[in-house]
Amino acid sequence: MVYKIKKNLQTNQSGFSMIEMLIVLTVVILISIGFFYKFRINKEVVTELAAKEIVYSIREVKQKILSGDFNKIDTNKDCLNGKCILGINFLGGKTYRVFIERDNPPDYIFNQGDIILEEKNLPQGVSYLTDDFRNVFFEPPYGNFQASGVNGALTSCLQGCLLKVVSDDGDKEINIKLNSHGLVYVE
Repeated sequence: MVYKIKKNLQTNQSGFSMIEMLIVLTVVILISIGFFYKFRINKEVVTELAAKEIVYSIREVKQKILSGDFNKIDTNKDCLNGKCILGINFLGGKTYRVFIERDNPPDYIFNQGDIILEEKNLPQGVSYLTDDFRNVFFEPPYGNFQASGVNGALTSCLQGCLLKVVSDDGDKEINIKLNSHGLVYVE
């Protein structure tokens, strides 16, 4: 009896057949393809959402100027002569801030005397680039638009001021353009 068991163990080979190995390999490949596809889609969605958030912020600032609706802003205390000039300062890279321009006359650049209303950070893996301008301003009562560079020099934006929102690996890029009237759109 013991002899028969030993003989069966010696003749039966253990291990995986070639078909079993191919099935496992196919499943692993399909799972990894799905993972990388989902990861790529996620980067694109995050970049698009970041661009939409910037566009929304610019439009919201312009709308506040046009409507005169300054929630949480004491126009007599925070604004000069009751006139609020709102701006957005693009610090570079991942952060931008919405603020009240307090200089008299306005210097169209963010500085320490200005009041920060909110500071926003882009999601991880996304940043923005801008060559044309560093600050965007809207003035009451008609929402007059100004853009300025790093040193405060005004930029005309006749051809449109360009802001690029890019994924950190450079795979996805979205262009946001402001025209000379302060209209903002995504290209």
